[in-house]
Amino acid sequence: MDTVGSFKKAGYATAALFHATFFELICDLRGYEQFLIDLYAQTEMAKALIDLVTDVRVRQAVGLARSGVDFLRVGDNFGTQRGMLISPDKWRGTFKPGLERLIRAVKSLRPEIFLLYKSDGNIEPIIPDLIDMGVDVLCPIQAEAMDPAKIKRNFGDRLRLWGTISTQSLLPFGTPEQIRNKVWENMRILGEGGGLVIAPDQIVMPDVPWENIVAFFRAVHTFTW
Repeated sequence: MDTVGSFKKAGYATAALFHATFFELICDLRGYEQFLIDLYAQTEMAKALIDLVTDVRVRQAVGLARSGVDFLRVGDNFGTQRGMLISPDKWRGTFKPGLERLIRAVKSLRPEIFLLYKSDGNIEPIIPDLIDMGVDVLCPIQAEAMDPAKIKRNFGDRLRLWGTISTQSLLPFGTPEQIRNKVWENMRILGEGGGLVIAPDQIVMPDVPWENIVAFFRAVHTFTW
C-alpha cells in the first residue's frame, strides 16, 4: 500500500505541506528586496516570474492532491504583527489569481480535500477573499497579530481556525496556570460550535520551559465544557 493510504488505514489524517507557494518562492529566486521593487514597478520580470511559478505550483498542487491526502497546506507569509506586508489591493491584483487557479484545480479534482492557508501575522483584510476561493482552514491565528475572538465572531461559521496560543509571550513567559486558563478560555469561546484546532501559534522555541509545554497538553486533554 502507498504511504498515504497506509497512514489513512491506521486512522491518521494525512497532509501535504506546500508552503512558500508563490510569493516567498519568487523572493528566493529573485531576491526579496529586488522582487518587491519589481512588483511595485510592475516590471515584465515580476509578471514573468509570477506566471512561471504559478504554472509550476498548480501542477505540483494537483499532483499532491492526487496522492489522496486529506489536507493540502498552501500559503505565503503576507502578514506582519501590524498589518499586511503588501497592500490587500496589491495582493488581489498579483497573487490572488494564481491562488484561485490553484484552489480551483485542486477542488475540481478532489472536492472533499481540505485547503489550509498558512500565513504568519495579520492578514485579516484578505480573509473574506480566502473563504470565497475555497480555503477551509486558516493557520495560524497568531495571538499577538490578530484578535482570535474577532476572527471567530466574523468568520467562524465559514472557516476553521488553527493556533491562538501565543509562542511570543504566553508559552515562554507565562506560568503553567496561566497557560491552562488561556487554553480553556480559547477552547470554550473559540471552539464553540467546532472549527478550532487549538495549538501554539508558531513553532515552540527552546526558550519555552518544559513545564509550560506539559501544561499546554494537559490543559487540552482535561478541558470540559
